[in-house]
Amino acid sequence: MNKIKLIPICEHYLHRVNGICYCDCHKSASLKDEAKCVKCYQHKKIHMNKFITKDSGKRVNFDSGFQRDVNDGKPRYDLIPTELLKRLAELYQRGAEKYDDNNWRKAESPKEINRFKESAWRHFIQWASGEMDEDHAIAAVWNIFSYEWHTQHKNKKQKDS
Repeated sequence: MNKIKLIPICEHYLHRVNGICYCDCHKSASLKDEAKCVKCYQHKKIHMNKFITKDSGKRVNFDSGFQRDVNDGKPRYDLIPTELLKRLAELYQRGAEKYDDNNWRKAESPKEINRFKESAWRHFIQWASGEMDEDHAIAAVWNIFSYEWHTQHKNKKQKDS
């Protein structure tokens, strides 16, 4: 039986068995030992170098010997009500059917991006007024998410340039 070996290639290491690369960024691409895996190199350059493993220095020790870092100050996604996430996902789905997948990401100009803020405010007022013709609460949240995503994305673009 062949074991997975780490073989140096392209200034980094790939998991390879019989000349096959099993990296996540491309599925089972055949490579010769001296070949350069451009996709893996780009994947590492783009994605892997910007991540670190944070360590608070504190541990939770379980009876089995299992250890984990403490949860202090970490986001608690497990507290978000899943039924509200489902309503949000359904709104994304209806938008994709009406416009196209990820149409909301195409907004570029301040005028286009400001439409999210206008819509969020309108849906908030409709929700606060008790209107039930649409899911105004989730529509307000969706528009805020979209506006914030664009704000964050725009700031990232400015830092990168």
